[in-house]
Amino acid sequence: AGYDHLVLEGRAKRPMYLLIEEQKAALLDAEHIWGKTISQTDEILRDRHGSEAAILYIGPAGENLVRTACIVSDKYRAQGRCGLGMILGAMHIKAVVVPQVNGKLHPADPVRFEQVVKRLYKKISTLSAVFKQLSEFGLSSSGDLWLNISSPVRNSQDGFLPPEKQKALSPESYSPMSKRVSAKGCHECRIRCDAVMRIPSGPGAGMEWAGVEGNVIWDFGARLDIMDAAGTVYLHVLCNDLGLDVDSTSGAMAWAFESYQRGVLTKRDADGLDLEWGNLDAAAELIRKIAIREGIGDLLADGAKRAAEKVGHGSEKWAVHVKGQDLIEPLRVDKGWALGCVVSPRAGTHTRGAPIPFCTPPVDKDYDPASYVGQAVRVVRCERMHALLDALGLCSIPSQWMGEVLPGVEDYGDLFGAALGREIDGDASMELGERVM
Repeated sequence: AGYDHLVLEGRAKRPMYLLIEEQKAALLDAEHIWGKTISQTDEILRDRHGSEAAILYIGPAGENLVRTACIVSDKYRAQGRCGLGMILGAMHIKAVVVPQVNGKLHPADPVRFEQVVKRLYKKISTLSAVFKQLSEFGLSSSGDLWLNISSPVRNSQDGFLPPEKQKALSPESYSPMSKRVSAKGCHECRIRCDAVMRIPSGPGAGMEWAGVEGNVIWDFGARLDIMDAAGTVYLHVLCNDLGLDVDSTSGAMAWAFESYQRGVLTKRDADGLDLEWGNLDAAAELIRKIAIREGIGDLLADGAKRAAEKVGHGSEKWAVHVKGQDLIEPLRVDKGWALGCVVSPRAGTHTRGAPIPFCTPPVDKDYDPASYVGQAVRVVRCERMHALLDALGLCSIPSQWMGEVLPGVEDYGDLFGAALGREIDGDASMELGERVM
């Protein structure tokens, strides 16, 4: 539509949504969609503004000022951490809608730009087998990687699942739910890893959703001890449709489950819910309660750290967080991964500096993830590359974060330089990332 940035200030007197067209922007009444889920809101707004509209919205969680609420874009993609959905809710903004418009962007050097793009696609194709798997089965197909690194078992009381439980959450358990024919994907992406999942049976049977991340394996499988692949997808769908970040929400839930295990929370405290590890029905009801701040959900809506401070009785010891934000990542095994997670400025995340074991360069054949040697260098490199990728709006999956043969900072400098009509080498790209950090 021709705009580079959008800044919202103040607070509307009643629920509104922002409509942005090529030459104008307007706030429109949102009373009819306030209280609606993400999928309901999506359907209503697309009926009004066209199926090709790009839309950001919040769910009931954001409206109720839940600290783990997120902003969802185009139904399936969440800007998950740091409670951004709560901020829109406080502003009384339900959605931002941009109907299909005709504006175009032109790189300064189109011939060079196209050459760089072709080179990047060629590099990405070197891992075609890996990315074919992501295309067909989504990011849940990376389950073996997630489980083999380590897992936050029962709120990080343990670091590894036994083999039989790993099998229950293996890629083979998720792949039958995938519907590749209707996969979603980011603009111009040839991987298209948002395979649509269809829940075959149990709670949520028949529900379909895209954007099911590998995080569900840690969040609801290992963390809550729910050894049911379809059940973890169901909990992901509930969170997304209510506008809740899966990582932060499951962190608060895991604290509650462990508090129940240790007798700090009783069944009465939990509104009659049996918060035994592995209880899928209780977990689903807890998600609903958090989104509307009902009963125990009101306590958990502020995250594990604040919940523990209110409850006390030593429960702060198992409120697993970094800088107040719930932590999904297991930290005991890989020292580079751990360092990247705990120094991340966004807190409690692996996507702003944590190098993936055996993937992120520089790694030699004698690399030992349990060693402290050389890890700071790897983290700094990842921090700057991730910052650069985020600033450019590019994905970190087909990057050197996942493998040395994939595009790196030199390639992104060439791409950015062609777009701007400048020369930007690898050192300059790293400096850009450092300045963002």
